Amino acid sequence: MSAGMRRGLAWGVGALCLAVIIALIVLALLDLDVADGTASVVGAAAAVIGLALSVITLVSGSGSTSSTRVRARGSKALAVGGDMRGNAVGDRAKVTGPATPTLPPTHPSQSPARRDVEARGEGAKAVGGDAIDNAFGEDSQR
Repeated sequence: MSAGMRRGLAWGVGALCLAVIIALIVLALLDLDVADGTASVVGAAAAVIGLALSVITLVSGSGSTSSTRVRARGSKALAVGGDMRGNAVGDRAKVTGPATPTLPPTHPSQSPARRDVEARGEGAKAVGGDAIDNAFGEDSQR
Protein backbone atom coordinates (compact mmCIF):
# COMPACT_ATOMS: atom_id res chain seq x y z
CA MET A 1 0.00 0.00 0.00
CA SER A 2 1.42 3.36 -0.98
CA ALA A 3 1.99 6.19 1.46
CA GLY A 4 -0.78 8.23 -0.15
CA MET A 5 -3.27 5.42 0.27
CA ARG A 6 -2.26 4.94 3.92
CA ARG A 7 -2.63 8.66 4.54
CA GLY A 8 -6.08 8.68 2.89
CA LEU A 9 -7.14 5.65 4.91
CA ALA A 10 -5.97 7.29 8.14
CA TRP A 11 -7.95 10.47 7.33
CA GLY A 12 -11.01 8.36 6.48
CA VAL A 13 -10.83 6.47 9.77
CA GLY A 14 -10.38 9.75 11.64
CA ALA A 15 -13.43 11.26 9.93
CA LEU A 16 -15.50 8.16 10.72
CA CYS A 17 -14.48 8.32 14.39
CA LEU A 18 -15.38 12.01 14.53
CA ALA A 19 -18.79 11.27 13.03
CA VAL A 20 -19.42 8.52 15.60
CA ILE A 21 -18.44 10.84 18.47
CA ILE A 22 -20.75 13.59 17.21
CA ALA A 23 -23.59 11.07 16.80
CA LEU A 24 -23.08 9.79 20.36
CA ILE A 25 -23.12 13.34 21.75
CA VAL A 26 -26.35 14.15 19.90
CA LEU A 27 -27.86 10.86 21.04
CA ALA A 28 -26.84 11.60 24.65
CA LEU A 29 -28.62 14.95 24.47
CA LEU A 30 -31.77 13.27 23.18
CA ASP A 31 -31.85 10.08 25.29
CA LEU A 32 -29.07 9.30 27.77
CA ASP A 33 -30.08 5.66 28.35
CA VAL A 34 -30.01 4.82 24.63
CA ALA A 35 -26.69 6.69 24.24
CA ASP A 36 -25.20 4.67 27.11
CA GLY A 37 -26.08 1.36 25.49
CA THR A 38 -24.97 2.53 22.06
CA ALA A 39 -21.63 3.75 23.41
CA SER A 40 -21.05 0.36 25.05
CA VAL A 41 -21.65 -1.49 21.79
CA VAL A 42 -19.53 0.99 19.77
CA GLY A 43 -16.69 0.70 22.29
CA ALA A 44 -16.74 -3.10 22.18
CA ALA A 45 -16.79 -3.09 18.38
CA ALA A 46 -13.88 -0.63 18.25
CA ALA A 47 -11.88 -2.86 20.61
CA VAL A 48 -12.47 -5.96 18.47
CA ILE A 49 -11.57 -4.09 15.26
CA GLY A 50 -8.41 -2.71 16.90
CA LEU A 51 -7.37 -6.18 18.05
CA ALA A 52 -7.98 -7.62 14.57
CA LEU A 53 -5.92 -4.87 12.92
CA SER A 54 -3.10 -5.42 15.41
CA VAL A 55 -3.00 -9.15 14.69
CA ILE A 56 -3.13 -8.57 10.90
CA THR A 57 -0.28 -6.05 11.11
CA LEU A 58 1.79 -8.38 13.27
CA VAL A 59 1.24 -11.42 11.04
CA SER A 60 1.65 -9.64 7.69
CA GLY A 61 4.91 -7.97 8.72
CA SER A 62 8.07 -9.25 7.08
CA GLY A 63 9.53 -10.15 10.47
CA SER A 64 11.92 -7.23 10.26
CA THR A 65 11.31 -3.76 11.59
CA SER A 66 13.91 -2.19 9.33
CA SER A 67 12.77 0.13 6.61
CA THR A 68 14.29 2.92 4.64
CA ARG A 69 12.60 6.05 3.37
CA VAL A 70 14.53 8.17 0.89
CA ARG A 71 13.13 11.47 -0.35
CA ALA A 72 14.60 14.23 -2.49
CA ARG A 73 12.59 17.45 -2.79
CA GLY A 74 13.62 20.48 -4.75
CA SER A 75 15.52 21.36 -7.87
CA LYS A 76 18.62 19.19 -8.23
CA ALA A 77 18.10 17.61 -4.79
CA LEU A 78 19.77 14.22 -4.27
CA ALA A 79 19.04 11.67 -1.54
CA VAL A 80 20.87 8.34 -1.31
CA GLY A 81 19.64 5.68 1.12
CA GLY A 82 22.92 3.76 1.37
CA ASP A 83 26.58 4.17 0.53
CA MET A 84 27.75 6.44 -2.26
CA ARG A 85 31.22 5.78 -3.68
CA GLY A 86 33.11 7.26 -6.60
CA ASN A 87 30.49 9.56 -8.11
CA ALA A 88 30.48 13.01 -9.64
CA VAL A 89 27.23 14.89 -9.10
CA GLY A 90 26.43 18.24 -10.65
CA ASP A 91 26.30 20.07 -13.96
CA ARG A 92 29.25 19.11 -16.16
CA ALA A 93 30.60 16.87 -13.37
CA LYS A 94 32.73 13.93 -14.47
CA VAL A 95 34.53 10.93 -13.11
CA THR A 96 38.20 10.73 -14.01
CA GLY A 97 40.79 8.15 -13.07
CA PRO A 98 40.35 4.58 -11.91
CA ALA A 99 37.19 3.28 -10.30
CA THR A 100 36.92 3.52 -6.56
CA PRO A 101 37.76 0.13 -5.03
CA THR A 102 35.06 -1.46 -2.96
CA LEU A 103 36.37 -1.79 0.56
CA PRO A 104 34.94 -3.84 3.37
CA PRO A 105 33.00 -1.73 5.85
CA THR A 106 35.06 -0.28 8.68
CA HIS A 107 32.24 -0.91 11.12
CA PRO A 108 29.95 -3.89 11.50
CA SER A 109 26.69 -3.65 9.65
CA GLN A 110 24.31 -2.34 12.27
CA SER A 111 21.22 -1.54 10.33
CA PRO A 112 19.02 0.86 12.31
CA ALA A 113 15.38 0.04 12.86
CA ARG A 114 14.46 2.86 10.50
CA ARG A 115 16.58 5.08 8.30
CA ASP A 116 15.11 8.29 6.93
CA VAL A 117 17.16 10.18 4.37
CA GLU A 118 15.83 13.44 3.03
CA ALA A 119 17.31 16.19 0.89
CA ARG A 120 15.14 19.28 0.76
CA GLY A 121 15.76 22.50 -1.11
CA GLU A 122 17.59 23.53 -4.23
CA GLY A 123 20.78 21.54 -4.69
CA ALA A 124 20.44 19.74 -1.34
CA LYS A 125 22.38 16.49 -0.87
CA ALA A 126 21.79 13.77 1.73
CA VAL A 127 23.51 10.38 2.03
CA GLY A 128 22.32 7.74 4.49
CA GLY A 129 25.57 5.75 4.48
CA ASP A 130 29.22 6.32 3.65
CA ALA A 131 30.02 9.03 1.08
CA ILE A 132 33.51 8.16 -0.15
CA ASP A 133 35.48 9.61 -3.08
CA ASN A 134 32.69 11.75 -4.53
CA ALA A 135 32.66 15.15 -6.17
CA PHE A 136 29.63 17.38 -5.66
CA GLY A 137 28.90 20.57 -7.55
CA GLU A 138 29.19 22.20 -10.96
CA ASP A 139 32.26 21.30 -13.01
CA SER A 140 33.39 18.91 -10.27
CA GLN A 141 35.75 16.02 -10.93
CA ARG A 142 36.55 12.87 -9.07
